[in-house]
Amino acid sequence: MSSKKVKTWDFFSKMRKQCMHIISDVIYLYKNFIHWNISKILISLWTMILWFIIVAPIFVVAIVIWFIDPINWSELISFVLTGSDVSYSIVWEVAMHPYWLVSMIFLSVSWLFLFLLASSYSSLLQANLALHYLKEKKLKYKKNLYTSRHHILVFMSIICWNIMYLLAPVIIWVWVVFFMYLFFNIGFVSFEGLSLLIAIATVILIIAIVYLVYRIIFGYILLAKDSKKKKLHPGRSYVQESIKITQWSSFWKFLFISIIYSLLLMPFTSFDAHLERESLYLKDTMIYNSWLVDNIEPEQIQYYEYITAEYSHLTDDEILNKIQSFYTLRIVLFFLSYLVFSGLFIYVVTSFYVRVLSKK
Repeated sequence: MSSKKVKTWDFFSKMRKQCMHIISDVIYLYKNFIHWNISKILISLWTMILWFIIVAPIFVVAIVIWFIDPINWSELISFVLTGSDVSYSIVWEVAMHPYWLVSMIFLSVSWLFLFLLASSYSSLLQANLALHYLKEKKLKYKKNLYTSRHHILVFMSIICWNIMYLLAPVIIWVWVVFFMYLFFNIGFVSFEGLSLLIAIATVILIIAIVYLVYRIIFGYILLAKDSKKKKLHPGRSYVQESIKITQWSSFWKFLFISIIYSLLLMPFTSFDAHLERESLYLKDTMIYNSWLVDNIEPEQIQYYEYITAEYSHLTDDEILNKIQSFYTLRIVLFFLSYLVFSGLFIYVVTSFYVRVLSKK
C-alpha cells in the first residue's frame, strides 16, 4: 500500500474515532438534560441582565437627547417604520440640526454593537459549561463566569478582533466589486461578464468567511479553558492561538461535523419555516378577502389569486383558527427547540476542540 493511501486511511480512521467521541459527548450531555437546561436558563437571564447593565448609560443619554433636541423623533421614527408621509417641519428640523441626528445614529449603532457583544457572552458561559461536561463534571449553577469582569472584558476584546478579521475579506470584496463596476462603465466588461465576475467574487467571499470563522471560532473556548486563572492573556492572543491550532486538514473534519449537525436540525427548521409560510398565506388571504389591500401591483395579483383559490374552501373563522393554531404550535416548537437544541452547537464545537484540536 502506498504512503498516500496509508495517510488517507489514517485520516478517515482517526476521523471516525473522533466523530464517535463527539457523539458520545453529546449523549452524555443529554443524560444531564435537566442540569443543562437550568444552566442555559440562568445563562440566558444573565445575558439579558448584562446587556441592560452595559447599554443603560447609552439608553439614558438617548432619552435625554430625545427630550432636549429640537427634532420630533416620534414623527421621524413613525416615518421610518411605516413609510407614512413626512411633514416639511421634520425635514427642516433634521436639515437645520444634523448634529443631533448624527448623535442619535451614533448612539443607536453603539447600542446595537453593545447588544451584540453582551448577547454573545453567553457563548463563553456555555463553552465553560461544556468543558466541565467533557470532564464528566457538573458545573455548579452559581460557579459560571457570570460576574468575572476580566473574562467579560477579554471576551469583548476577542469579539472585536474577530470582527476585524472578518471585515478584511468583506472590504476586499467591496473594492473588487467597485473596480468591476468601473471597468463595466468604461466598456471593458459586458453586463453578462460583470454579473459572472460578481457571482464568482461573492462565492469566494463566502468561502473565505466560512474558513476564517473556523480559524477564529475557538478563541472564546480557549478563554473558557482559563476560567480559573486570575491573570488572563490579551484578547488578541486567544484569537492568534485559535488560528495556530486550526489547520486545513482539521477544517474538513469540522465542516463534515457542521454539515451533519445542520442536517439533523433541518427537519425542525423546515417545519417552523413551513408554519411561518402557511400563516403568512392565511393572513394575506383574509386581508385580500376583506378588501383591505390597497394599490396591488400587477405582479402581485397572481399571488393573491393563487392563495385565495388555495384556501377557498375555508371560512374566515376557520382561517383565523388555523392562524391561531399555527401561532401556538410555533411557540411550542420554539420552547422545545430551546430546551433540546439551544447551545448544542457550542457544545459540539467545544467537543471538537477537546477531541480533535487539543489532541495534536
